[in-house]
Amino acid sequence: MPQCDCFREGSEGRWIQIPFCMDRPHRPRSPPRRPRPRKPGKNRDENEEEDDAVGAAAGFQEIKTGEFEGAVLTPLCRGNPRPRFFEGEATALSNWGDLLKGPMRFPKPENRNMTGCPIPLMKTRKDSRSHSFRSNSERAQPLLRQHGRETQDFDDVISDLPLGLPAETRREVVQKLNQILADTMTLRDLYKKSHWQVSGPTFYQLHLLFDKHYEAQVDLVDAIAERIQLLGGISVAMAHDVAETTRIERPPRGREEVPVQISRLLEAHEQIIMEVRSAAQRAADLEDDGTNDLLVSQVLRANEMQVWFLSEHLVPMRLVVAEE
Repeated sequence: MPQCDCFREGSEGRWIQIPFCMDRPHRPRSPPRRPRPRKPGKNRDENEEEDDAVGAAAGFQEIKTGEFEGAVLTPLCRGNPRPRFFEGEATALSNWGDLLKGPMRFPKPENRNMTGCPIPLMKTRKDSRSHSFRSNSERAQPLLRQHGRETQDFDDVISDLPLGLPAETRREVVQKLNQILADTMTLRDLYKKSHWQVSGPTFYQLHLLFDKHYEAQVDLVDAIAERIQLLGGISVAMAHDVAETTRIERPPRGREEVPVQISRLLEAHEQIIMEVRSAAQRAADLEDDGTNDLLVSQVLRANEMQVWFLSEHLVPMRLVVAEE
């Protein structure tokens, strides 16, 4: 049962809080001040009249008749009257509605606190809700099937970026990087195709090698695409766009022999290496040192290393019997 912030004065002059049943709990408050002691030399009627005047100024109302005669109602708090009882008066209440029986005077909505200052009424949560309030299940519903226009064309770059590079320079570099990106994505998928379809006596070694090279190409794809976005461009992404852009020959769907697989991979590497060297030189001429560093230190060196590992598998060496 919630504790009401209504108090009564005990036998020893202390304020005692009264447990009270409310329609809803409310914020507890400190006990109200004790009534002023009667001034000596005045009779009871004069003191009562003076106390009534002070209580009325503070917003208190007294129940004149009924079972709870003598109870004092404190000022309204958010529109709810709070009763206060004194020693010798009724304290056992079964329901808040019992106080509403009989003639009682309540403070006006413009209630005042104990110092006489007006207390503004506050809106309840129910009143503050808008008519368009949705339930929790409706608020958790994802907004599906949304469509809109493109925010940036594929061939355009952001006109103004604090990179120290003009838009025309960035546009030219982005075009070259997108070509390298498309060919690198094709080589990446070609490695995965060879990883799945390799066969023969060297299956285990090549199966692991192709997968290792595939992982390295994945990192290069991500680095090149992020460089394109950094320069304010749009990186090629989808498979059909890559197929339309790449210069690497498309392999057949079926399985090929190991020497043919390795030869296809080496040809793809050679195509990318030539593009990277040309683009790196052009980026240096345009003073785009970031792109030049990416192409030389990461893309070029990684492809050259993989070419070495692949080409050594095509050397016609005997496995068991040496040639005399």
